[in-house]
Amino acid sequence: NMAVQNLDAAGCSSSVFNLTSTQPAGGGWGSSFSPPSLTIAPGATANATLTKTPPAGSTGSHTVDAVASKTGYSGSDTATLNVTPPPPSLTVTVDVPATSYPARSTVPIAATVLSGGSPRSGATVSFRLVRPGNKISTQTLTTGAAGTATWNYRANSKGAYSVTATATYGSQSAGSNTDTFNVN
Repeated sequence: NMAVQNLDAAGCSSSVFNLTSTQPAGGGWGSSFSPPSLTIAPGATANATLTKTPPAGSTGSHTVDAVASKTGYSGSDTATLNVTPPPPSLTVTVDVPATSYPARSTVPIAATVLSGGSPRSGATVSFRLVRPGNKISTQTLTTGAAGTATWNYRANSKGAYSVTATATYGSQSAGSNTDTFNVN
């Protein structure tokens, strides 16, 4: 946020201040003000918000500026903008090792969670299993050091099963593929 004060004498009329930003220098930086200009009475102050959009890969500290100008006069100030890289993307894959199991057997349903392509330990995995007759079973587990959580599901009913998972880590979440198996 920025504050602009009109220092004109009390007898003057209101002035329109146009808002601009030229820093950081170099291409790719987007700048927008809300509102884009301010109409301010003498002695009064008005506020605007500057939004900067950095180009890809512009992490670190950058000096930004804001300029308020009207005919014949301008004022400016600078601030430091700290740009942090986005967190690596989160992915989850569900895998059931076989397509068919005998009734009353244990089916190992594994979910592997990766963050930026590397195993993510400590992620929460919520499994959703659709059993014969469209009945739903759920299980929530946490991934280990290899980024995997395994639900050892006891399959008692014969028929087709499908399973998906949702992984959550910090503020990120991701949905998985669907894997299927049959119980004979």
